[in-house]
Amino acid sequence: MRRIRDTLILLVAVAAVLVSAQVAMASPEQVIRDCAQDGKLDHHYSLSDLKKAEKKLPTDVDEYTNCRDVINRAEEQGSGGHSNGSSNGPLGGPGGSSGSGGGGGNSSVSPSDVNALNHAKSSGKAPSLSLHGEKVVPGTGGVFKTAGAANSVPMPVLLALIAVGLLTATGGVVALRRRFPEVFGAALRLLRR
Repeated sequence: MRRIRDTLILLVAVAAVLVSAQVAMASPEQVIRDCAQDGKLDHHYSLSDLKKAEKKLPTDVDEYTNCRDVINRAEEQGSGGHSNGSSNGPLGGPGGSSGSGGGGGNSSVSPSDVNALNHAKSSGKAPSLSLHGEKVVPGTGGVFKTAGAANSVPMPVLLALIAVGLLTATGGVVALRRRFPEVFGAALRLLRR
């Protein structure tokens, strides 16, 4: 009996050491991977690991998942992990889930947001959005105005492209004139008439 008890105590102690080592050696990549898998943190992480993960969050994960919000909530709770077992989905509201694996942006939906969206739909007016202090209205260009400006070709590059095109055309005419002189002679005779 005593031998079984000692073996069980040893196994529990080894398991506790392994679990604490896993928590202690969590890397920012593990935190990000845990969050990106299902939009929530399944393990407990230290506050420093959460802060490092937030700093190293890849742009695609930041843009297409709600990991930044999940990590921030875990930081606010102290040393993170499970809050109350529920994860707010992108459209599901507090405590609910929309069923999608993860959404972009802020995942919590407040009742005032839902009411504002329903009011905008029923009034027929285009909804507006405030982004970094600037009001963005659909159809006015908004954020995309600057994106279109960034895609214009600078004047020196445009002139260089035109010059390359003219040189290419001139070189082609000269090469054809050397290769087929009779064609150009016939064309000149037609033009002289």
